[in-house]
Amino acid sequence: MMITSSIPLLCVAVFVAGYGAYAFVPIAFTSIYKIKGISPQAVSIGMAMIFTTNGVGGALGGTLSASLSQSMGLEGALKVCCLFPLIFGILTLFLPETGRKAAEKEAMKG
Repeated sequence: MMITSSIPLLCVAVFVAGYGAYAFVPIAFTSIYKIKGISPQAVSIGMAMIFTTNGVGGALGGTLSASLSQSMGLEGALKVCCLFPLIFGILTLFLPETGRKAAEKEAMKG
């Protein structure tokens, strides 16, 4: 995003970064419910943990980006910060399917 002034290219880059930043959110919030044999108390604790890490990550993200901006300059800090959403987006592609389709495949196997 820092090396172009093309509006269409910027739109695509921001879309990809935004998708990467939020691709894991539905997976994180629903994965706890798909664990077999988990008690309601454990679901509550798991959701509390997800909300806590989400808040801590939001607070530390601003601090980290400001610190990087002071030490590397604005352009370098933005380049580093834009890598993390892309990494999150790529890593979510490797998570196993645990929904309805996975249950149907499991039923077909055995």
